[in-house]
Amino acid sequence: MGEDNTGAPNMVSPRSLDMMLQVGTNFPDDSMSLAEQIMHRFEAALSIGILSRGDRLPPESDLAEHLGVSPLTLRHGLHMLRQRGLVATRRGRGGGSYISGQVIDQNENTELRLQQIDTDGLRDLFDLAASAGRAAARLGAMRTDASEVAGMRAWNEHFLKETTNAGLRRADSRFHIELGVLAQSPQLTSLLVRVQSELAPMTWWEKQIAERKSTAYDEHNSIIDAIASGNHEEAESLTTKHIEKEQVYAIEHHLRLLMTEKEL
Repeated sequence: MGEDNTGAPNMVSPRSLDMMLQVGTNFPDDSMSLAEQIMHRFEAALSIGILSRGDRLPPESDLAEHLGVSPLTLRHGLHMLRQRGLVATRRGRGGGSYISGQVIDQNENTELRLQQIDTDGLRDLFDLAASAGRAAARLGAMRTDASEVAGMRAWNEHFLKETTNAGLRRADSRFHIELGVLAQSPQLTSLLVRVQSELAPMTWWEKQIAERKSTAYDEHNSIIDAIASGNHEEAESLTTKHIEKEQVYAIEHHLRLLMTEKEL
């Protein structure tokens, strides 16, 4: 979430970089240069909370190696991100590149994506999110420790403080991705990252913020409590119910948008 306890920028962890490699973008890779792919991957990682404002990036040579590109390609990608106000670079002692902005997404863009997806595709995406989420919650209740649970609670408090659709999307996505971390399963974490990168752009429109935010926060807390107590059956059940509620809410809004479009 940007800074450590001393206020210094957090260095982006190798785990976050691994997550970033799993993020999907809305653009086919073969239509872009490698530098553009890097730029869009950073933007997607920012939109689902894998990267946050204030995060410090590793040295360019290390980052290029981790992302599997040449240092020159990475510099081109970082240059485009600087032009968009998402990355800044300080020179001199203690300098380096860090995340300086956030991706801004308008409510109408969220609803447009929700309108454009077909109903079966939306249902299938939530089904996959529920399957991966409940498996992760179950394993998390059996494997996690107190420090990881504390991190999960911090993300939920972060979620409660957010007031914009983009901010809620970041915090909510990261909450669900962290279920995979608690499960100590790289494969589940990778799957949750891919699911959230597809699902998150269609979540947290204005009406959902007004009607679902506080309820979702309470549901998140109940899931955390079940995981912390080691009650894997309860954790699995609560996670399933939570995502199924989100699914019903999203599909109902998706159908309302389609009906409105037909009436116009």
